Amino acid sequence: MYIHQSKEYSVHLAILQRIQNTLNLTPAKQSKHVVVTDGEASIIKAWRTVFPHMHHLQCYIHFTKNVTDKMKYKIKAVTKHQQKEVMLLLHRNKAVGRPELTDMSVELINEFLPQIKVIM
Repeated sequence: MYIHQSKEYSVHLAILQRIQNTLNLTPAKQSKHVVVTDGEASIIKAWRTVFPHMHHLQCYIHFTKNVTDKMKYKIKAVTKHQQKEVMLLLHRNKAVGRPELTDMSVELINEFLPQIKVIM
C-alpha cells in the first residue's frame, strides 16, 4: 500500500522509481501485476512512466464516488431517481438499449461508459 500526502507527479515518480530500483521488474514481470489506484491522474501517469507494462485498475469505490459526485455537482439537472437508475445500471454494465430509461439517464450513462470499459 502506498500512502502519500502530495498529489504531485514528481513525488509519485520519485517513490515509484525507488520501488522499481528495488524490485527491478522486467516488462514480462510487470505484465503479470495489476495496480489499483483511486484514479488520481498524477499517480496514474507516474505508474505508466515507471511501470509501462503493468495493468491499471481504478478502485471501484472511488469510481462510483466519482460518478455520483459528477452527477450531483456538474450535472445539476439530475434527480435522485436518475442517480439511482444510473448507478444501478453502471453496476450491472447494461447501460445501453434499455427502453425504460429517461433521455437524461441515457446521456449520463453514455458519458460514463468509456470509464467503465477502462476498469472492467
